[in-house]
Amino acid sequence: MPGRRDAPDFYFDSISQVHLTRYEEQMRGYVRECQKQGQEGGVYFVPQSQARIWLRNLMCRTLPYMPWKGLVVKMAMQAGNAIMLKDYAV
Repeated sequence: MPGRRDAPDFYFDSISQVHLTRYEEQMRGYVRECQKQGQEGGVYFVPQSQARIWLRNLMCRTLPYMPWKGLVVKMAMQAGNAIMLKDYAV
């Protein structure tokens, strides 16, 4: 990264590198699972044919009337609550 030594808004030292490495290690599994969910869900959110677009749209319109309507929210909440973040004092 040329110019980093002279940049007034760039700060990075060996202690920060250690903290970032630990943070990455702690987050790696959680991020991997979230990315996997996103990749699998992509088929639904970006259908590859007109028929699948029609089916997706139909499912979205009828979801509020289905008995499993809370499942979507439950799944999103499970993913969001799957990790306990540390409280870093500032």
